Amino acid sequence: MINGYEVNHPGSKYALMRGFEKISDTVKVETCDLLGCEVCGAPSGDRLCKSCNLLKQIKLI
Repeated sequence: MINGYEVNHPGSKYALMRGFEKISDTVKVETCDLLGCEVCGAPSGDRLCKSCNLLKQIKLI
């Protein structure tokens, strides 16, 4: 898609990337430490991953 646009409008890819670089300095990204799910060990932001949480809700684990 972008390559096709670049063919008709040379320099558009560069302009897009340059615009992204300009705004990326002002955007703050929050980071969080990933934990391991207590049941399956999958990466999770909580004690249980979403899959194990759903299984727990329907009482399969």
